[in-house]
Amino acid sequence: MNGKIRRLYCAVCGGVTYGRQFHNQDTGYGLCADSTEWLKSRMTQDEMERIYGIEKLHFNLDACSDCGESGPCAPSCHTNTDYETLTNHR
Repeated sequence: MNGKIRRLYCAVCGGVTYGRQFHNQDTGYGLCADSTEWLKSRMTQDEMERIYGIEKLHFNLDACSDCGESGPCAPSCHTNTDYETLTNHR
């Protein structure tokens, strides 16, 4: 995993979202904010982390650590974001 924020498809609803690829998901898939809330009422946090990764690191991002925009922003601002920098801010 390289830790860059990417355009992903939600593994639950198929919608477009932005997040970091998690090793337990097929390439190009993650979890959108709406599906995150839906799954929280049906799974434990441990189950979600095992399947989808860590919230705010892999999915359901609050704001771009590069540009400060809340929610998904232009993927071009993420080209220099590295995993170590991002994990130090969770």
